[in-house]
Amino acid sequence: MIRFDSEFCDLCDGSESTTLTMPSAFSMRSDQIIQAGPLVKLRCACCGLTREGRAHVELESMYRNEYTVAPADYIFYADTGPRRRSEVFTRWMIEAFGAGKWSAGRRVLEVGAGSGAVLAAFGREFPSCRFEGLELCQSSAQTARASGLAVHATPVEEWNRGPYDVIYSIGVLEHVPSPTSFLRRLRTLLKSQGYLFLAQPTQDVASYDILFNDHLHHFGSDHLRQYARKTGFREIGFVVGHDLMPNFSLHCWQATTAEPDWTWHGPPGFSTVVDSFAELQSSFTRLDGTLEGWNRAGRRIGVFGLNEVFALARTYTQLSAIPLRCGLDDDPGKEKYRNLGFPVVIPEHALHQEIDAVVLATNRIWVPQVESRLHSLGLETCTVLS
Repeated sequence: MIRFDSEFCDLCDGSESTTLTMPSAFSMRSDQIIQAGPLVKLRCACCGLTREGRAHVELESMYRNEYTVAPADYIFYADTGPRRRSEVFTRWMIEAFGAGKWSAGRRVLEVGAGSGAVLAAFGREFPSCRFEGLELCQSSAQTARASGLAVHATPVEEWNRGPYDVIYSIGVLEHVPSPTSFLRRLRTLLKSQGYLFLAQPTQDVASYDILFNDHLHHFGSDHLRQYARKTGFREIGFVVGHDLMPNFSLHCWQATTAEPDWTWHGPPGFSTVVDSFAELQSSFTRLDGTLEGWNRAGRRIGVFGLNEVFALARTYTQLSAIPLRCGLDDDPGKEKYRNLGFPVVIPEHALHQEIDAVVLATNRIWVPQVESRLHSLGLETCTVLS
């Protein structure tokens, strides 16, 4: 894996940028590891692509040995019932641009396969196709192989078993040191006219994705469209937002020929990064003010939501310094809750913990129904994300 260079924009090679920072002594990886050092992002003055502002070394070693890939298939609790993350992504990629692009493919490669949940879901949909995966995390690759899946702990730069009819990658492009090099490598592994599907956080809409220090690049669709032209693809189409993942975009490209002497032309591409930074800083300042007031008034505080947004609040606000009476979750017996330092109960048992105020550390899409539920119990609430 090549080194990440924060001095130059990977897309347009520009060196002029605007610096964006969070007023915190800590920042957080996307696997919820909190690290010393403030969050710094750089927005390219030429093309508008935002990148991580601090140097990251030994990335391959970190992803192989340290980064925690969730072993279980994440569950979305939708209005229509629980849905697995693997099912959501599989159906989205099949339905967005037509099943024919998949059923016609004889060989399919997933780059960043994790423990293989999406790969297995595709295998069930298209049993006549041959599916393989690459995953840097050794333990995740082993888990996938134990399930009978062809997942290899090999960097894509060293994989030479193409060509493939289809390649797809979910939540990977934002992590790679150079999207240009990564996409060019995928192009060499695809057949001519083969398809590449990319899904990752998008800056077409407001998002807290910018708060992760291991997300090295933050793309709007304008930037991805130009990456396609630069690295040998033709954009077939894209979709911004899924009902359960409003901050993700899905892109379908077809392998063709890179434009010779490609350069960025025109104004910077559209991105919500600057507005998102301002909105998040405002939300965190508001939460800190509420926590200070609650603490002064002797309020007994709990928290609803103990996952990603909770970890972000502990990183970028004063929540980590506030004594919490309990956490609230509909499935309070999860193994990962055992070391939190406070009990976890279902919301309807919150009053047994003698709390009267709750921090809502949950995704915005769930806030209205959670607020209604807690208010019916007589609990005051404050959201992490406004």
